[in-house]
Amino acid sequence: MQEKFCDIHRSYMKYIYIITTILLSYLLISCDERITPKQEANPDLKIKLKLLTDKYWQCDVVEVIEGTDLPKKIFSLNENIGIDSPYNDFFCIYNPDSTAYYYTSNGEEALMWVFQNNQAQLKTIDNTGLKLVYDVKKLTFDAMKLSLLYKKSDYLSEVDWKLKLKELELSSNTTQFRVDYTFE
Repeated sequence: MQEKFCDIHRSYMKYIYIITTILLSYLLISCDERITPKQEANPDLKIKLKLLTDKYWQCDVVEVIEGTDLPKKIFSLNENIGIDSPYNDFFCIYNPDSTAYYYTSNGEEALMWVFQNNQAQLKTIDNTGLKLVYDVKKLTFDAMKLSLLYKKSDYLSEVDWKLKLKELELSSNTTQFRVDYTFE
């Protein structure tokens, strides 16, 4: 009697397993885009990509911030500050294919770029492999402001660091400073 009960029980379990498997398979197969639509690409990313890549950006203002000091303008196109500096004819273009070109009186520099940290940062890589990460302070149709933190520890040589400090007329004791670039 007990053996017959076990056979019946196994038979029911077998049918329950088969029915469950068929139902689960049907559910998985029927889950398509009508039920679970694909996620659209981040709309904020699309907007920022369009803003960044739709124009040539000309450098308008360059400011250096050392420690907690107030920003010091080293270049301003509209105010005729630092007009003889390399920033006078500095402009750049960012392409949708992640290439970028920086143009100055010294020539052209090709770069690769990518947004990171939810488009709060713009990372560039030049042909030597130098990676710079700019904070995106502002990006609108008519203005872009990028901020770059320079650290002594990022420089391979003390001499290069000292040259950069001298170029920007900063204290030789400085261990880091920020440069803000405004483009129009």
